[in-house]
Amino acid sequence: MAAGYLHNATVDALLAAGADPSTRDRSGRDVTGLVESLREKLPNAAAMAQRMKLEEVARALTFHAFEDVLPRGVAGKRVTEAGEEQYLVQWVDGAEDCWVPREQLSEEVRCKGSA
Repeated sequence: MAAGYLHNATVDALLAAGADPSTRDRSGRDVTGLVESLREKLPNAAAMAQRMKLEEVARALTFHAFEDVLPRGVAGKRVTEAGEEQYLVQWVDGAEDCWVPREQLSEEVRCKGSA
């Protein structure tokens, strides 16, 4: 509810206290899905203040939704059609290898074994 009403301070406090952003509402949406649906409904220029609050909520969710995980190594590198640099990361915990955007990896990890 805090995310839907754009109460960023409340969202931050709830996430810092351990609230699970993957919990789903009665419609089956998690908080990230709710934020995305609100983004789609907001007109671009007319609701700039609301859009900025929504972006703050999205940043808070992103910050708290992911935990730091040590990679085993980097198996490859690519540049998408949109020009985004991504790295194929192999995980220590045995999770499936996946492409991770450059900004989500430290320089040390990017340099360690990138192809």
